[in-house]
Amino acid sequence: MPTINQLVRKGRGKSNKGKTKKLALHTTYDSLHRKKEETKQGAPFKQGVCLKVGTVTPKKPNSALRKIARVRLSNGMEVTAYIPGMGHNLQEHSIVLIKPRICPVSDTRWFEVFMTPREWMVERPAAVYTELRRRKIRLDK
Repeated sequence: MPTINQLVRKGRGKSNKGKTKKLALHTTYDSLHRKKEETKQGAPFKQGVCLKVGTVTPKKPNSALRKIARVRLSNGMEVTAYIPGMGHNLQEHSIVLIKPRICPVSDTRWFEVFMTPREWMVERPAAVYTELRRRKIRLDK
């Protein structure tokens, strides 16, 4: 707790109320002009390529092997993504679709591998629309 004198000298500083916690979903890359732009309304999903697939253990009271992937997104940013479920067939260079999630392992900004190309073309073509409908995001804009 700062004293009155410290507040008079320095003040409280700026609050980061307008900042986003998932910057990777709010960034787009213009490959023609080679520049990144930050958008106010972020994307619900981003496509990326797996760079590394591995396992990590969670913090102290929990114990398990969590499957994770390091993913380079279409906007050039690299994020860590959690692979849900039992078993997966992801390898290096696999193409995935990610969405934001609460992290099961640590305090970093985490994402979840939502589906792979085979799933979004063959097995679950309506899953993306179901997720968008659940989040109340309209596609006709």
